[in-house]
Order: sequence, then C-alpha cells, then structure tokens
Amino acid sequence: MQVTTQETNIYSHYNETIYYLFFCILYYSEISNENNILCSKYIQKLPQNKIVECKSRIVGSSHAIILSFFSVLYLAKIIDYGYWVAFLPVCSSYGIFDLSLLTLNYSLFKNSYKTVLIHHGLLIFGPLLVTPQNSYEVAQLVLFEITVPIIDSCWYLYHTNQKETKLFKINSIVGVVSYFIFRVINNIHLFIASFNYDYKIKTVTSLFLCLNIYWFLSMLKLFIKHL
Repeated sequence: MQVTTQETNIYSHYNETIYYLFFCILYYSEISNENNILCSKYIQKLPQNKIVECKSRIVGSSHAIILSFFSVLYLAKIIDYGYWVAFLPVCSSYGIFDLSLLTLNYSLFKNSYKTVLIHHGLLIFGPLLVTPQNSYEVAQLVLFEITVPIIDSCWYLYHTNQKETKLFKINSIVGVVSYFIFRVINNIHLFIASFNYDYKIKTVTSLFLCLNIYWFLSMLKLFIKHL
C-alpha cells in the first residue's frame, strides 16, 4: 500500500516525539534529585505546594529556549526548513509531558487546567499543520515562547517572597512589555496573516490569540497590583 506524504510526516513527527519525551522525563527526574544543585539551592526555597509547578516551569523554559532559538535561526535564514522542522517534535513532547504532569497533579493545577489543556493541545497537534508555505508564520508564532523564561523567573521571585526587590520589579516590567510585543501584537499580526491559509491555521491562531489576551490581562492585573 502506498503511504501518503502526510502519513509519513505524522509517523516521523511522533516517532521523534517519543524520543524527546523520554528526555523530558529524564530531565524532570534529574532536577527532582535532592542532590541536584538546582533542587537544593533554589527549588527547595519554594512552598511545598509550588515545587511541582516550579519543576514543570523549568522544563517549560528549557523547551521554550530551544524552540525560540531555532525559530530565530530559521527566520534569519541561517538554517533551512528541514533543519528547523526536525526540532518541532520537541514542542509535541513537551506538551504531552507537561499535560500528563498537570493531570497527575490536578489538585494543584485545577484553576488553570482548562486553558493549559487548550494550549498544550495546540502544542501537541499544531506542528502537523506546518508546511513550507506557512512555515515562516509558524516560526513567528513560536516566538511566543521567548516570554516563557522571563515569566517563569517572575513567578519564582514572587513565590520566594522577593516581590519588593528591584530584580522582581524590573523582571515584571520586562515580562509585561515582552508579552505584549511577542504574544499580543505578534499574535494579532499572525491572526490577520492566517486569512491567507485554510481554516486549520485560522483556528490555531484564533485560539492562541484568545489565550494570549486572557493571560495578558491576568498578568497586567497582577502587575498593577504590585506597582
């Protein structure tokens, strides 16, 4: 039986996803080790009910840095389409890993679980929509992830009682501004550009836009509260 290109892409993508998923699990296990310097010096400073979320955020920031880095290289035409696509299974593997972690610890994440479920669903299945024709728009969409390490560092400072420090205030300003540029303005641009493509791309950019505006307003409210 002849296999179509799309079927081959799906098989190849999720085959690679499994490998990256094992890496996520090993990475999470390593930062959970009490002898790990990250765990002993930083994670253990958090309240007990925030430790799982912190480890989730560390994996998430690492995922964001990898994808953002290679997307910037692709947009700058330093790497080609095939090289960039080879890293997209990282996106799906993180979505599967983190959604599984949040589900197993549902009581800790129930307030944000629905929005995260939508977001991670897009991470898991979204890469299947990538084609050479829409790849630059998708790479630009991946730039959303640039904001993740900044937001996660703000979260850490907030939950380790460093809300009054200059570092927290500077980080918060950078976080709000970068979020507005990379996730709101960028997403609006991509939403408009999506009308050149089929309904699947329109749906993805629309869902991301709704999530990004919702999260931005929540962030802005918290930022104003701590001015």
